[in-house]
Amino acid sequence: SVDMFRRFLLPPMRRLVDLGHAYGLKVMLHCCGAFTELIPSLIEIGLDGLHALQPCCEAMQPQKLKEQFGGHILLNGAIDSHHVLIEGTPEQVREATRATLEILMPGGGYIAGASHDCILPETPVENVLAMFDTIRDAGHYRRPSPHGHVHAPVAAPAGRAAQPAAGKSAPAPVGGNDPLRPVRGRNVDERLAEETPPA
Repeated sequence: SVDMFRRFLLPPMRRLVDLGHAYGLKVMLHCCGAFTELIPSLIEIGLDGLHALQPCCEAMQPQKLKEQFGGHILLNGAIDSHHVLIEGTPEQVREATRATLEILMPGGGYIAGASHDCILPETPVENVLAMFDTIRDAGHYRRPSPHGHVHAPVAAPAGRAAQPAAGKSAPAPVGGNDPLRPVRGRNVDERLAEETPPA
């Protein structure tokens, strides 16, 4: 129930979200299944994003999620990996991907990707390519310049690295060469140990 979630799980989750924010990081939660009724509590504790949104689960339809929560938390996933990616044709995958982008991209706050924590091994390679190619072609947020010109995409689609322009070198990743460096440090482990109540 929501009451049990708020009583037993939300306080330690809040500490983890606060810890990530203390290190200047955005915090995203991976959660499978239908959890719409928990989303307001997750927004309340300052969670930045939700991952793997599964549109085939009860009350997890992209349109409803965007309308209810799109202005409050980043949405990540929602391209049906359980049915469309595994059982569909490449054209069906392209259509489903475009439809998901059209629903979730307006106004920002969406990262395109499959509705599972990974692309399942039984997914045909041609369907994986169809999804990523459609994201590459139709899933970019573009940033206008002060002069009205449109610059290159702000971020590459999930799973494909952005390529630097000809003659330019790629910028160094935040946090050096290891994007998880701030999370792997000894201080984080010590702080987590201090904040975790004994079992």
